Amino acid sequence: MVELFQGIAERNLPIGPSDLFILPTTERRLHSVRSASIEYGMMEDRIYQLMLDASLVEPTELTSGRIYFDAQKGHDIIMAALDTVTTAEMAVDLDVAIDRVRAILDAGLIRRVEEFTDDTRTYSRVRKADYENFKSAINERATSIDEENEHVPLSQAARQATCTIEKILELALEDKVSLFRVDPRFLSGLMVDPAEVARHIVVARKNEAAVSSVTIYDPDAPYPTLLNRREAERRLKTASGTVRELIRLRLVETAFAFSPVTQRSQNYVTVASVDAFVKDHISLAMLSDQANIFPGKMKKQLDARGVKSAFEPTGRNSRYYRIADVRDFVG
Repeated sequence: MVELFQGIAERNLPIGPSDLFILPTTERRLHSVRSASIEYGMMEDRIYQLMLDASLVEPTELTSGRIYFDAQKGHDIIMAALDTVTTAEMAVDLDVAIDRVRAILDAGLIRRVEEFTDDTRTYSRVRKADYENFKSAINERATSIDEENEHVPLSQAARQATCTIEKILELALEDKVSLFRVDPRFLSGLMVDPAEVARHIVVARKNEAAVSSVTIYDPDAPYPTLLNRREAERRLKTASGTVRELIRLRLVETAFAFSPVTQRSQNYVTVASVDAFVKDHISLAMLSDQANIFPGKMKKQLDARGVKSAFEPTGRNSRYYRIADVRDFVG
């Protein structure tokens, strides 16, 4: 009878080998949050959160001494949790701000295994092995150099390429950019070729835009379909500001497109509309050159013939005429 009650107790109460029920307990089958906290030297709140995340307990308002879970299953989870490091510990080890460590975790460069929030801060933990593997992978790719040459710190390269330091580290881990170490500091001592980083960032952004089916502004395309304002001015051989007026008057068309360089979408002028405008219009400056007549005198002659410009320009913007109206002067 005694052994029967002892067995029932061991199966249903959080008692272990150090506890005496009727007889000395031979095996722990259940832990309470409180007893696990004492045995493993871990805060009760963390024990409870770990068991909750593992679905070994249900959300409850019971006190820690009355929340039970399977001791063996809990042991494996707790031991794995003990073999971790926090964001704060990593920040000290890497000699960086804790926000930088959080950014590295957010980028997926090291996988979180725990995360919980109190009233003021969010805490994260990663496995020590994963953390050490990350550091080793970075250090293995960092070549020592005596002279800086064209290399710059990660922060400067990130600014120039409008990306993050974490993105550069990701590219390095994928062996797409080379790292160079100039001093022992883990991140601050690393340098990269900014041109190499920028090249990969531009390619990545073009690919991302292509996958999302967004029109892409590509100034390097053999036959570009879009032009920025400056490129449109050069194609029209016109004064600065005229393109804005042509857009306002809807004499050329625009398209909303994604720029891989600036990483944002904006309006561009379509090549087709510029070419169509040039086919039917000529500026007063080009007409004067072809007729070898001073622009002011050219305008007076056209006015005398009753030939009006396609629109009345504002400021110093170029004046255009329809080619059909000035054929006598077009060479």
